[in-house]
Amino acid sequence: MSSRLNFLSISPRLDLRARCETLCQEFHFSYLALQTAEELKNIPFEQIQFILTDSLGSLKEIRQKFKDAFIVALASESDSQANIASFKSAGANHVFRQSALFKKSYLEYVASQVIRAAFVPVKVSEFPVNAILEFSLYHLMPLNQKLLPVLPKGSALDESRLKKLEGIGEVFVRRDEIDRYRMYVESHPANSAQGQKSKCRAQYLSLSNAHAQLVFLVCDSEESATDKEAKWLAERCDILGRQLLMTLSALSESWDVLNNSSVGEMGSVERAPTIAAYAGLISFLASIGDPSEVMMAGLLNGVGMLELHPDISKKLRQSFDLTKLNPEELREYQLHPSESIHVCEIKKIPLKDSVKNIILNSHEKINGGGFPNHKKDRIPEEAMLLQFCEMVDREALVKMGQARQPVKDVRMKIMTELFKDGQTLSPDFLKKLNPVI
Repeated sequence: MSSRLNFLSISPRLDLRARCETLCQEFHFSYLALQTAEELKNIPFEQIQFILTDSLGSLKEIRQKFKDAFIVALASESDSQANIASFKSAGANHVFRQSALFKKSYLEYVASQVIRAAFVPVKVSEFPVNAILEFSLYHLMPLNQKLLPVLPKGSALDESRLKKLEGIGEVFVRRDEIDRYRMYVESHPANSAQGQKSKCRAQYLSLSNAHAQLVFLVCDSEESATDKEAKWLAERCDILGRQLLMTLSALSESWDVLNNSSVGEMGSVERAPTIAAYAGLISFLASIGDPSEVMMAGLLNGVGMLELHPDISKKLRQSFDLTKLNPEELREYQLHPSESIHVCEIKKIPLKDSVKNIILNSHEKINGGGFPNHKKDRIPEEAMLLQFCEMVDREALVKMGQARQPVKDVRMKIMTELFKDGQTLSPDFLKKLNPVI
């Protein structure tokens, strides 16, 4: 019992198994399907990251056996909120209704965040000898991909421990302890350029974590305490965004730090903190709107993408080419800005009207070829800014097997293309943008 499994489904349903298997093949997750919880006693895995089950009567047993697993319970459409709350009490972290599992892309986001972003890499060199850390450090074993604790929370990183970590270079922090990591970095400032980059990355990771919690709230079927939690998380995103913005403005080339720090692999929703940070920084430097409003719009601009059918989101992840979508799929995709606002309203995520207006117009073009309303004029500059930053991010994104492009080069290339094109973003906006690019 030494290996780690990414994804386990427990259900006799063939359609559920097919849904999970398809997802795991795309994301390259290790996968095992069981029909009942009784079969758990025969599996050879010590660590399981993600479990999806409709064996609701066995939740306590599943939780007891795999204390650290992220468990999603699948509820029927007729299950009451009281039933959903009971599933949480029995050990589920999340509850999906069947329609959400099969007709929306919630599973892709939640599973990718849990499996690929539950642990975040940090540099051993960030911690001096005898540092006492209020978070645990982990080492990823290359052969079985199991994460082993190498420094328990509250322990001193003495010389003997540091020596054992020599040659590793990179250790991992649990995502739920990222805020403690950020506080450590901020309380031990290094005046070097590398120290400022570490601070920027730690703040970015805290913002990403708060954003992921907010999106998890969107995906969860439990409605109790949504108002308070949504308000708290939105306010936290705002505070963390402002702190990050102050650090970004002091760095010479902050965009590369952000591009190299993102975690997860879902796509546009997972990239939202990066796009929001890009946009907030330009908003500040070029005096385009309110930077905090721009950042909040950037964070929530893509949540409507989770409402897309899994087949559509898969096509977009494989190749962001809208010509690959059939007319019905294209119409559904083009509604995602208004759907983002609708989802935030349902989940009681507080948004100013000005932020809603930025989100709604973030894909409009001055030639009327944008969406969802095909506007030609009165497109807010903040919305054009988000669109520009999304273009940059899509091209600058670090892809497996491809050479890394400096974000500055990508920005200049896209600016040149937009000036020549003259059909997407207004010339006056681009002139305002140009000095800070």
